Amino acid sequence: MRWLWVILLCVVLFFIEKEAFEHLPGKGKEELLYFPRRKFASFVSSGYENLWADFVWLKCIQYYGKHRFSDRDFRYLYHILDVLTTIDHRFIPGYTFGAFLLSHDAREVENAISLLKKGMWANPELWQIPFVLGFVHYLYTKNYHEAARYFYLTARYPNSYPHASVLASYCMVKEKRPEVGIKVWSSLY
Repeated sequence: MRWLWVILLCVVLFFIEKEAFEHLPGKGKEELLYFPRRKFASFVSSGYENLWADFVWLKCIQYYGKHRFSDRDFRYLYHILDVLTTIDHRFIPGYTFGAFLLSHDAREVENAISLLKKGMWANPELWQIPFVLGFVHYLYTKNYHEAARYFYLTARYPNSYPHASVLASYCMVKEKRPEVGIKVWSSLY
């Protein structure tokens, strides 16, 4: 009986909040009015980069969720991710998952590529970032040559995704250059 009251209370609160939020005015430019610029954020976070990056990541998730289920306007998503990865360049989901959100939902493929290249420069020892960059080129730009290049780069890392070389070869075949795909394949095995 107690659970029934809890469920009923949750349903009532949901509809009350839904009604209240529908009457709020749109925020537009004021949405990120108090969100810091990149240089200021890195200056303020000195010594507490991980903590600040976590706060910015939570803001990013809130921002994405709010717009994903309403207007699908992600105009500030790249800015948030850029600030996040400036504060803590080792926050890998900021690059990888952020690039997925930028390229898939926000349709900002160039910003996704820019974010991933920034991540590759800041974390040259990680294979995950060029791997995701290969997928962004494969799925969204349809530039199979660039996709193959990044998959091949991923395959060169020790302990990387074991089928990255297969993906590189597949991209070359898809680009109508099977001889290069065979060379990539044979150089790795």
